[in-house]
Amino acid sequence: MPLKATCSSCGKTFGVPDRFAGKRFKCKNCGEPVQAPELEADDDLFDDMDFGGGETVQEDLPPKSQKSGKSKKSKKSKKGGGSRIAVIAGASVAGFFALMVAVGVIVKLAPLLASMATPLSWQEYTTPDGVVTLQMPGAVKTVKVGMAAPGAQSLGVETRRFACVVVIEPIPAQVRDIPEAEMIDALSSAIGMTPGVSNVGGLTVAGKQGVQFDRVVGELHSEARAFKSGNNFYTVTFAYKGSPNTSVRDKLFNSVRVNESSGAMP
Repeated sequence: MPLKATCSSCGKTFGVPDRFAGKRFKCKNCGEPVQAPELEADDDLFDDMDFGGGETVQEDLPPKSQKSGKSKKSKKSKKGGGSRIAVIAGASVAGFFALMVAVGVIVKLAPLLASMATPLSWQEYTTPDGVVTLQMPGAVKTVKVGMAAPGAQSLGVETRRFACVVVIEPIPAQVRDIPEAEMIDALSSAIGMTPGVSNVGGLTVAGKQGVQFDRVVGELHSEARAFKSGNNFYTVTFAYKGSPNTSVRDKLFNSVRVNESSGAMP
């Protein structure tokens, strides 16, 4: 049978389950504390059931202050986590829109920049060894290139959107006696194994057997024509970002001529 506990203040009697034996609880009638009696050895095991004799004490919820604190803490944690996610998401979205705005500005300015571009000043240029002559869209200077043999020279004109370059590379002495056709085949095979290279094929450049190929490195695209003259390889390259200026490219490649009588670099 349930334990019996009586409120000393208002006289209200309660049936108390064994799990509340010896504990204090609040009187539902007047709110004063009530002491439950200790459990006796011969009490019923089914002590959580009410068989009459007053109200049964229900299992109290956690104290209001504890509930409130826990709830606030939980809500605060959830809110904090949500805020962090929102900040990350917001930053990503902000970055995305910033990029869109930047690109939009560039797209809007592109026609203006194009109209303000300095007109190209085409001039005939001959390599220092006197072997190759071609048209260049401006004053020629030394230009850095990604790949070149030791002792090579790279000369050309660079703009913000494209570059026109001629590279002079000495052929190693130990292979200079190889027949030109075999050397061009070997060159073609070597170029074809280079990362980013495509569209490798044979062609004639200024009457010389040569190789044409394209290469992509990141945002930089290039189209090249390579050929042998004397003890050097000559590679004429048109490099660009975005879409190629085909008129510049075609003028560069079509202007190449070889001055055999001028000799070649030793």
